[in-house]
Amino acid sequence: MGQRVALAVHPGSGQGSAARIAGTVAERLRAEVDELTLIAADTPQRFRGLVADCRAAGLDALVVLGGDGAMHQAVQCCAGTEMALGLVPAGTGNDFARALGIPERPGEAVETVLSALRSGRRRVVDVGRADGVASEGTRWFGTVLCTGFDAAVNARANRLPWPSGPRRYDVALLRELVSLRSRPVVVDTDVERVTLEATLVAVGNTALYGGGVPICPGARPDDGLF
Repeated sequence: MGQRVALAVHPGSGQGSAARIAGTVAERLRAEVDELTLIAADTPQRFRGLVADCRAAGLDALVVLGGDGAMHQAVQCCAGTEMALGLVPAGTGNDFARALGIPERPGEAVETVLSALRSGRRRVVDVGRADGVASEGTRWFGTVLCTGFDAAVNARANRLPWPSGPRRYDVALLRELVSLRSRPVVVDTDVERVTLEATLVAVGNTALYGGGVPICPGARPDDGLF
């Protein structure tokens, strides 16, 4: 195939499910590509740095084994480049995978990735750009950019040790409801500035977030619209 591919694994994704299947996924990929580089890190910061290194490595594709958080870091690497991005979902929410129609079962997802590599088939999708987010400069997003109540729910869900899976978001939502209130929000776009009091603002490139919640049900990742 002549393909140089990296497999990026965040072992903590899906309460450790990514780590448990990483060897199997790597073996399947290695059997069909010329060169496979394995990237694994146990902290988001380390994962972000290793994935960023792929941008200058001249790879044909970066395959992510993990959830929406790991995929978000990979989008930072691949956005605006010729490097293809593949996904084998193994996270808590897996909303990006749902939006792209990727099979939920990792084994089926790997075969989908390999089929695309064999044929050279690619799908171009939209990504959003947010400037000055959390003092990190420009950040790309593939699913939903949010602030306010929903962002607080997501942050709390990431801290909860229990329960696993999408139910973690339900618990986080109930806890955050106790302190629910509106806050001043300023949204700058390339068209206008909007100032408002809001409990949440969600900008959807895709329909779902929070483990399947249809926050922007009409959104599609390839229609050029938010």
